[in-house]
Amino acid sequence: MNRHDGKFLLLTPEYPPDKGGVAEYLYSLVQHFPGEVRIARGPFFWKWFWPQWLCGVFTAWRVVREARPHMVWISHILPMGYIALAIKCFTRTPYVVFTHGLDVCLPEESKWKRWWMRYILKHAVLIAANSEFTAGILHTHGVQEKRIHILYPGGQMFEDAAQSGRAPTPTLIEKLRGKKIILSVGRLISRKGQLRALAALALFLKDNQDVHYVIIGDGSEAEAITRLIKEKKIKSSVTLLRSVQNSELSLWYSVATLFLLPTVSHAPDVEGFGLVFVEAGLHGVPVIGGKGAGVDEVVRDGVNGLLIDGESEDTILGAVTRLLSDGSLRRRLGGQGRTRAQTVFNVKENVAQFADRIYTLLPPPPFHRSPEDAIRQALVSVIIPAYNHKKELLHTLDTLRAQTYGSLEIIVVDDGSKDDTQAALAEEHNKWQNRRSFKYIRTEHEGAPAARNAGIKNARGTLVIFWDADITAEPEMIEKMVYTLKENPSAAFVYSSFYFGWKKFMCGPFDAERLKQTNYITTTSLLRREFFPGFDQSLARFQDWDVWLTIAERGGTGVWIPEALFRVKPRGGAGMSVWLPSFVYDFSLLTNWKRVKDYQEARARVMTKHHLV
Repeated sequence: MNRHDGKFLLLTPEYPPDKGGVAEYLYSLVQHFPGEVRIARGPFFWKWFWPQWLCGVFTAWRVVREARPHMVWISHILPMGYIALAIKCFTRTPYVVFTHGLDVCLPEESKWKRWWMRYILKHAVLIAANSEFTAGILHTHGVQEKRIHILYPGGQMFEDAAQSGRAPTPTLIEKLRGKKIILSVGRLISRKGQLRALAALALFLKDNQDVHYVIIGDGSEAEAITRLIKEKKIKSSVTLLRSVQNSELSLWYSVATLFLLPTVSHAPDVEGFGLVFVEAGLHGVPVIGGKGAGVDEVVRDGVNGLLIDGESEDTILGAVTRLLSDGSLRRRLGGQGRTRAQTVFNVKENVAQFADRIYTLLPPPPFHRSPEDAIRQALVSVIIPAYNHKKELLHTLDTLRAQTYGSLEIIVVDDGSKDDTQAALAEEHNKWQNRRSFKYIRTEHEGAPAARNAGIKNARGTLVIFWDADITAEPEMIEKMVYTLKENPSAAFVYSSFYFGWKKFMCGPFDAERLKQTNYITTTSLLRREFFPGFDQSLARFQDWDVWLTIAERGGTGVWIPEALFRVKPRGGAGMSVWLPSFVYDFSLLTNWKRVKDYQEARARVMTKHHLV
């Protein structure tokens, strides 16, 4: 798919005009991403109904049906991950999770939430981490490195203001002209450390009237900061601004002498990154940060700032006085900070790299064949096992007669049916034109795998497709599959998306590693006959998964057509007609249910056979 052609849906409760690092992070992503990104901000939660996030499923469902995105993005693992899972289950729309330190640490406090977090991450097509620190936590939850993309936040929204050189004009800034300004920006909570910084600097500010401390932010410690200013009698040396627009915030960065945020990180409350350090760097301001967690990635001690123990008031005071007294050190750290912010944390370049990866995960463009294309008429053997499905079988044969591909061999294998299937098919020979052939084979009742193997023994085609009696196909289905194999000569087979009743199975691009975890390829796929290993008749379930794994182990690959080319009609009895969402089989409380138990035992047999356990 070409860049700019993708359609994406971002489900998030935090986005401007909301304040905070997550909102700014997502805003910068959307502004620079090459493609259509629609924002859905809710409502995601009910106030009086449990589970509250169920509201978000209905909201997301309506938006997905309207927007028809290629991919869904979510900004919080919990609870937004529940919504993404539901949408994937019903629409097969893949999702990406954007994670940050606190987001992945909070579920650690609950075994239930930890299980769901891992399940949500397991089924995401990609996980974006805001730092190496966050990625490290994801590793501990079993997420493979290749499924993580580190997308650093960036302060690009301040870059123009930082480089414009405009003199600040607000009255308060004018009044502070000539003073050395210590600046703190962030939510007023214990982890950020503004209250500790104020306590450490109180006496110093009293004795140094040429220094002024500006604190910008709001939060639970706002009242305690206000009380401390009053108790220490330093009102003339400290300014607390609880609400500031981004344009004014940029002016405060531009006049700051140094930036101070003595963060501390104690799991699960951690500083996963620290966007404000990047913003300060863009303005050439040296920084002082509390070492630990994600801050260490942004602030390099002695390069663009100083890393300190954020819990030690003596260390805080020592770092501040050191920078205030050494102008050459400030200039060196500030200059290197600007360079680092404009390169390592350049949001435009980082988002471009992220976009490159996202577009590789999207399906290729839909099949298109110009009238000039001539399809080589290789014989395709269509093998249909049937057991007591006379009505469905006659309907699917009508579907096959409507196929635009001309060179077909139809082989119906009657697996010992007890209805009048044989009599019903007696007239079928007369309905097929000479360019097609029709065979009827009757066997003892041994099950679909044995019937399919019997069919292929009697097949003449170089290409084979296993068809079920309850399938209704698009007229161009086989032609599109043959054409796709022709265009991909190294591929062993081709498969497509499909519908089972109302539910769409997207399947997705071929991925051998993903195939080792779950079977996402339908039995109704077109194969080059030389690659087909035969169905293992000893397996009660997952025979098709066994086939695809065997082909992959022998070096074969598949190609996905991102169109729903056929529909399976639900019917009574075994098979897909009793399909359940995959998470049901992973739910530990249901392991004693016979269907779940049989599923897990059969899955274990296949995994053991292919050395996946």
